Amino acid sequence: MDVVRGVAGARAAVCYDGAEGFADLRWLPDDPGLPLFAQRGADLGARLKACFAELFSAGAGKAVAIGSDTPHLGADALRAALALLDRRDLVLGPATDGGYYLIGLNAPADFLFEGIPWSTPRVFAETVRRAERRGLRVGLLPELFDVDTAADLRALEAAEPASRAPASRRVLRTLRARGGVPGRCERR
Repeated sequence: MDVVRGVAGARAAVCYDGAEGFADLRWLPDDPGLPLFAQRGADLGARLKACFAELFSAGAGKAVAIGSDTPHLGADALRAALALLDRRDLVLGPATDGGYYLIGLNAPADFLFEGIPWSTPRVFAETVRRAERRGLRVGLLPELFDVDTAADLRALEAAEPASRAPASRRVLRTLRARGGVPGRCERR
């Protein structure tokens, strides 16, 4: 949320996991104008497709989805993605694990989310291949790690600037005080 607040003209929406036990949204800022969309679909692709459909049907001219596994993403990356969408149809932020940490579109493109080998090192490459085959102009952001493992948590802790991801850094300090960082985080 802080990333979006740092970008003039950008409006946030939250596509949250609507499964039982995950619908507790008390962590969100008290903002009655914040659009909330429960995720729908069996896999990440279906959920992304549904989220973009909600955003475009609500009147967005362009939309960017950022995963919750990149809390260190700065407002500069979001500004760059939105600027690229003025000249490109698709913007991707490649992740070091072969996926992507950000995807932006200026029109629905459902084919980018169907039949992708999610949670594999082929996600980014397959997405780019499909986009180019359909004639979409692709813009790329710098590569960035996302947080899937304990090693990624340690990298987040060491990432600069230290002012990024303050809430995540507080959680890491708490984990360390309680005996350490977990061995493996859930991976999508």
